[in-house]
Amino acid sequence: MAYLEKVESGTKALYTLLIMTGLLVIMFVPVFSSYKKTPCFIETIMEACLKWLLAHWPLL
Repeated sequence: MAYLEKVESGTKALYTLLIMTGLLVIMFVPVFSSYKKTPCFIETIMEACLKWLLAHWPLL
């Protein structure tokens, strides 16, 4: 006959996971919200170069 151990409640682990999840959300909200701001300098330069190339395409 197999010996079965009593399964304990995982409330401490659940609270720990909830706290860790909350901390991760708090840490990553500023990172992901920064992508909604104005485009970075490199993107602006790339967009300007693309516009210039499209404007001067027949001359190239």
